[in-house]
Amino acid sequence: MSAKNKETSSSHEPANEPVNEEPHTESENGEEPAKKNKYDRGGKHPVVGLIIYCVLQFVALLFVVIATPIAMFKMNNEWRNKVYPQLASSSKQLCVSAWGMKLGCSQTGYYNRDFTHTFCYRVRVNFKVVEAFCIMTIGFMVLGLAMGLLSVMQKVTKGSAGAIGAFAMLLCIVPWSIIAGMYYQKPCCETTGWNTDNKVRNCQGNNTNIVNEDIPGFKTMGNYGPGFGLLVAAWALQVVGIVFAFAPL
Repeated sequence: MSAKNKETSSSHEPANEPVNEEPHTESENGEEPAKKNKYDRGGKHPVVGLIIYCVLQFVALLFVVIATPIAMFKMNNEWRNKVYPQLASSSKQLCVSAWGMKLGCSQTGYYNRDFTHTFCYRVRVNFKVVEAFCIMTIGFMVLGLAMGLLSVMQKVTKGSAGAIGAFAMLLCIVPWSIIAGMYYQKPCCETTGWNTDNKVRNCQGNNTNIVNEDIPGFKTMGNYGPGFGLLVAAWALQVVGIVFAFAPL
């Protein structure tokens, strides 16, 4: 073959260019790889902080559930006898919960649930708010705990669990702050005659057994009950738990 023919044939031969092969979508044993979870962090999902968050959230939930029906205040004998003179001969302590007064803190039944005529309407409203926010706190704490467990299993983001826990923590502030307010301040004070010369501030309440005397703060009438302590402890645990929920652990 002449040199001219060799040059012609070589010019028509395809160049050995690299061929882009499609990536294998099957594993060596012929099985398709599992679909990747959109919350998967490639083995780097931080679960230690979330586990601590779930444990603290669970303990805090128990505290709120226990605290809600039990005594927020324990009244001393002097004011127990003023509020209910018929109890002067009783040796049992009068305990005030968000749901009513108990004669003996360990009792399941209520001696009286009429806050309006025992103290005043404002005390009744305050305890109704405490009831409502305790129930809402329990609901959102259960949801926060469930979201925390789902986040540990990489079903939801840790931010979702932490956000719900933070909201439950904010709800938990309301009950114990109201209780603390009634402890230090006179709970029955009402001001009438605004913008007039007859402006009057009345703190006497509606109890007919207490005449010409203000209803004082519960600090004067007694001490905090275990319910208040549990609510504050639950709130503190929630704060610590939220820190761990967002921590890169």
